[in-house]
Amino acid sequence: MIKINMVKTTAPLFSLEASGLVGPIQFVCGSFAKKMMKPKNAPPSEAQEEQNEKFLDGAIRWKKELTLENRNNWKSFFEIVRQSEECVSMAILMNSYNLWMTYWLKYGLDGWENYPNPPPF
Repeated sequence: MIKINMVKTTAPLFSLEASGLVGPIQFVCGSFAKKMMKPKNAPPSEAQEEQNEKFLDGAIRWKKELTLENRNNWKSFFEIVRQSEECVSMAILMNSYNLWMTYWLKYGLDGWENYPNPPPF
């Protein structure tokens, strides 16, 4: 079953500001659109298993390693990204946890500048 999220557009879908889901089509900053594919019932590949493990590790670190202060810093960082006038593909994320997980999945244990706090913006 495909979940449909309603999107309010303020410009044409291929403008620099358009991001979100319209039916099964996802628009990202007006730079591309892709159709959301229905999941297949095939077993996960080795790469998918590794990604799942990394995601689980990131979720555990968010809950147990990051202090309340760290998580509040991510909330503030998320608000800065969300309210920035630049169209950042991360702006379509729902909350600070999703933003943390995006960085975790990209950088992992190597971290980023200012880890575990958000990077400079």
